[in-house]
Amino acid sequence: MRFKASTINQDNETIILLTDTATGCSAEIYTYGAILNSFSIKTEGKYFNIKDHYSSITDAKERLATWFNSARLSPFVCRLNHGEYCIENTVFKIEKFYMGNHAIHGLVYDASYTIHETIANDEMAAVTLYYQYAATDKGYPFIFDSYITYTLQKDNSISISSKIINKSDTAIPFSEGWHPYFNLEGDSNDWTMQVNSNTAVEFNTEMIPTGKLKVDNSFISPTKIGDAHLDNCYFIYDHTTPACVLSNNGIRLSIFPEETMPYLQVFTPDHRKSIAIECLSGTPDSFNNKFGLTWIKPSESHSFNTRYQINNK
Repeated sequence: MRFKASTINQDNETIILLTDTATGCSAEIYTYGAILNSFSIKTEGKYFNIKDHYSSITDAKERLATWFNSARLSPFVCRLNHGEYCIENTVFKIEKFYMGNHAIHGLVYDASYTIHETIANDEMAAVTLYYQYAATDKGYPFIFDSYITYTLQKDNSISISSKIINKSDTAIPFSEGWHPYFNLEGDSNDWTMQVNSNTAVEFNTEMIPTGKLKVDNSFISPTKIGDAHLDNCYFIYDHTTPACVLSNNGIRLSIFPEETMPYLQVFTPDHRKSIAIECLSGTPDSFNNKFGLTWIKPSESHSFNTRYQINNK
C-alpha cells in the first residue's frame, strides 16, 4: 500500500503522520488545534519541511497564541472590530483573545479534537478530526460541529476541508480560515511570490477593513518580497490557477483555495524567517462588513476547502 497513516500520543493529544511512501512526501497533524505542523518533501536526499513548525505539542500549547502559527480561524477570521457585531438589533461581544482593541483569530484555535476517521490506501491518506463548539463564549452563543479533513495525495499536495454543521436553533454567522506560516529557508526578502489578484481590501490604521477595495499590482507577477512589510488581504477572482505561488532555491509552494475561500491574507513578521499566507472565506471583520460572511441555517452544513502543493527541481 502506497500511503500510510500512523499516530503517536503526546501530552494528552495525538500526532497523526500521513505519508506517501513512493515520494517521501508527508504531513504531520496535531489533534491540538487541528494544526498542520509539517508538510515535507524529499529533495536532494533530504527532507524539507515547508512549514514553520513547533517542536512538540507542548511547544504548540505554549506558543500558539503568540503568532497563531497554523491556527484555525473560526467562527470569525483575523480581527473583529472591538470584538462586537450585531444580529437583529442584539449586540454580541466576544470574550476571548484580544490584541489591542480588537478580538482576533476566532474561538477554537486551541481546541482539542478527536480523531473521527483515518484512511490509507494506494491513492491517498487522510484523517478527519472532530470538535464541537458548545457556545462557550458569551459573544458567540451558538453550537456547531466541525469536521476537519486533511488528505495527502499523489501530487505532493495536501487538501484541507472544514465541514461545519449548525447545531443551533437559529442561523449562525460564520467565517473560516487557516493561519499557516511557511519557511523556504533564509530570509523572506529573498523569496519570490506571485498572487493571482490585483485587488486588495483597504484597511484603516488599526487593520480593520474600510469597506472598500483597492488596486494592488505588487505581486501580480513573480516578484521578490524584498523588504516589503505585508499585512494585505487580496480578493481572488480566478480559482482555476494557484491563488499564490511562493518559491526559493527550486522549492515552490502553490496554494489553491476553492471558491469557498476567496480571500488571501499575506503577512510578513518582522523576523523575516517565514511568511503567513492565510486562506479565508471572508475578510477580517466580516461579521460587520459582510464581505464573504456565510450564514448557516439550523441543521445545515457548509464546507470550506483549500489545497497546498509542493514542487522541487
